[in-house]
Amino acid sequence: MNQLATDYQFTAKITGKGETPGGTPYLQFDWKLPGSQYPFQLLLGREPEIYDAWNVGSIAWVSIAQGGVKTGKSGQYATDYFYNLSSIGDGDSADVAPPTAQHSDRQPRQGTPANPTTDYQAPPPVTDVQTRIEIGMAFNAAYTLLAGDHSREEPVSPSDIRQLRDCLYHEVIRVPIAPPHYCYEHQKPRIQGKTGAWGHREEDGFCMEGEPGITVPDNGEPAM
Repeated sequence: MNQLATDYQFTAKITGKGETPGGTPYLQFDWKLPGSQYPFQLLLGREPEIYDAWNVGSIAWVSIAQGGVKTGKSGQYATDYFYNLSSIGDGDSADVAPPTAQHSDRQPRQGTPANPTTDYQAPPPVTDVQTRIEIGMAFNAAYTLLAGDHSREEPVSPSDIRQLRDCLYHEVIRVPIAPPHYCYEHQKPRIQGKTGAWGHREEDGFCMEGEPGITVPDNGEPAM
C-alpha cells in the first residue's frame, strides 16, 4: 500500500464559503484531494478570521496538514482524514495546477500563518510585475497619508505603514472598479429612473444619488 502524503499545497480559486450543519465555517476550493470526486472544503473552526478575510472568486495559495481520521474511516485514503490549515496567501492564476504532496519530513512553503498566535513567517518574494507595482502604489499612498497626518502624537512606525499599505492593497487597489453612480454607503449599484435620477431600493425606501439618507415617496415608487 502506498504511503499517504501528510501535507498538500495547491493554488486554486475559492468557489464557495459557508457553514456546516454543525455551524463550523468552511472555504470550498476548485481543487480535490487525491481520489476524491468532490471539491475540497477546508474547515475553519479554529481560524474564523481566515474565513472572514477570503471571498468567493479569490485565488489562494494553500498549504494543509493531515489531521485526525474521520469517524468510521480506516485511514487508507486521503479523503479519510480531516485537514488543518498550515498557511494561506494570495495566489496567481498562472500557478493554478495539480497539487503537490509533501510528507512530514519536508518543510511547507512559507505563507500567511493560519494561527496568528504563532511566529510570523514572511511570504515568498513577489515575482509578478503588476503585483509589485500595485504593492508599491499602496506603500507610497500609505506613507504619504501617515506622514501628512500632523494630528498624530506618536511617530509613524513601520507597523503603521504596513497595516495601511495592506489595507489599501486588499480593500482598494484589488477591488474592481465600481460602475458609474455606484452607492458606496450601501455597496450597491444604482439604476436610472424615467426622470434621469439614479437610485437603488432599500428595505425602508430608496437611496437617491445626491440626497442624504433614504427617501420614501408616497406612492411607494422611487422619486426618479
